[in-house]
Amino acid sequence: MVKIKISPWIYLSIGVLCIAFSAIFVKLAHINGISAAFYRLLIAGIVLFPYYIATSTRRFNFLHATGAFLCGMFFASDVSMWYVAIMRTDATVSTLLGNLAPLWTGILGFFFFKIKPSKYYWIGTFIALTGVIILLDFNKFILLKVNAGFFLAIAASVFYALYLLTSRVIRQSFDTVSFMMFTLIGGLFTTYIFAQITDAPLWGFSIHSWLSLVGMALVSHLTGWLVINYALGHIPSTEASLALLSQSVCTAFLASFILNETIVLHQIIGGLIVLSGIALVYIKRNKTVV
Repeated sequence: MVKIKISPWIYLSIGVLCIAFSAIFVKLAHINGISAAFYRLLIAGIVLFPYYIATSTRRFNFLHATGAFLCGMFFASDVSMWYVAIMRTDATVSTLLGNLAPLWTGILGFFFFKIKPSKYYWIGTFIALTGVIILLDFNKFILLKVNAGFFLAIAASVFYALYLLTSRVIRQSFDTVSFMMFTLIGGLFTTYIFAQITDAPLWGFSIHSWLSLVGMALVSHLTGWLVINYALGHIPSTEASLALLSQSVCTAFLASFILNETIVLHQIIGGLIVLSGIALVYIKRNKTVV
């Protein structure tokens, strides 16, 4: 039997499509963002736990589990701070600043992990971020409002970068399902603390909201991040963070079909520029490998 080897970039692309639904589900749920973040992790954890118990064959490694728990804290801090930033400032501004992760992965990776991105990575990052600015409306970028939400959105992007960098290291000695399980535990711990600090409600939701939360947990988090975490074990975190920028492009087009939001010319142009920046890094990387 011939085994077909699937590129980790294919897995990453599937993951990006799944997490692109996250913003759609949040909007459909109509509940506090941190409450949504908590339940997306809790429901995903409840579904994954039996499979983890049934398939886990490795002896428990406290060091690896702690590392994955820390990754989960980074991820949950990113999501929670971004959701709060959306509440405190313009959604466009918070989304733009939250997409600075490729910049931080390059800088933090260089100083702490001795990762030296190629010049094409920096060129591709500049092109892709320019596309994000155009996609989210250049005029709003010019009128950035500096307040607490502004800095929370930046902090969120830093935590996202830390998640991508640390998960790349931890994934090398941890299988995907076990890594996912312990990141969920770390994320649940963190989002629960955020919920208590901000008085985010954890009950009293409508059936419609619960269905949206289940969709977010199973599609966006469980399926999306399982395949992304697998890909992170095979793709440099710097390049993965850049590719994840395409999430904003996918979300824009999904919103047009599901939420009947209108796509305007600058969104199409911005989306194409984002994809071209990602394509540049991918193509040049393949050429250097060959």
